[in-house]
Amino acid sequence: MPATQKDPEDWGSSEKFTVVLESAGLNSTELGAYRRERGLFAEQAVRWRQAAQDANAQTLLTQRSGPPQRHPIRDAISASQRRSR
Repeated sequence: MPATQKDPEDWGSSEKFTVVLESAGLNSTELGAYRRERGLFAEQAVRWRQAAQDANAQTLLTQRSGPPQRHPIRDAISASQRRSR
């Protein structure tokens, strides 16, 4: 949990994104322990992950055409999901 010990719903976007990145490669047991340590509900982590993915997708829609762009958020989540399989 961030040093401020505030309610997770009051966390800033960078704190929520940290949860998304740190939890991306965890199996279900590890993920449960991670959420308990930080006082999170499963629904919060799922919602924050979806928000990060949606934001990344929105960036894709607004970019100009040209050479393919790298998408570090999507790539990091996808890579950690592949490792956890």
